[in-house]
Amino acid sequence: MQPFTLLIKPSGSDCNVDCKYCFYKHRASEVGRGRQRMSDEVLEKLVKDYMELRFPTSGFAWQGGEPTLMGLDFYKKAVELQKKYGSSGQEVGNSLQTTARSSSALVSTAPRNCTITIAWTIPAEVLSIE
Repeated sequence: MQPFTLLIKPSGSDCNVDCKYCFYKHRASEVGRGRQRMSDEVLEKLVKDYMELRFPTSGFAWQGGEPTLMGLDFYKKAVELQKKYGSSGQEVGNSLQTTARSSSALVSTAPRNCTITIAWTIPAEVLSIE
């Protein structure tokens, strides 16, 4: 069976940066604006239901908006729930896509099975090839 990864947006479209390329930028009427946070109850249900599918490799990809706005305790809880609902021999991976503007504590304490991807904007003139 192939590994399966969930793409999860725990802070919705909420972000602390105003990137020109953001796909949420022109969709406010569809996704809303401002503070959006996944509740502990939804987190537990999501992790429990997914882990109980018993994929040999289960992946959690945390994205946003800016997922680090959830805070370190949110991700500690997610890992604890993964341990609680996972089965013996099941591999679990976590990845986090961030702008790295508010993530220093989160990045410095990330578990070994967590991949951190940092997104940044490169000005068009830097990418121009003549």
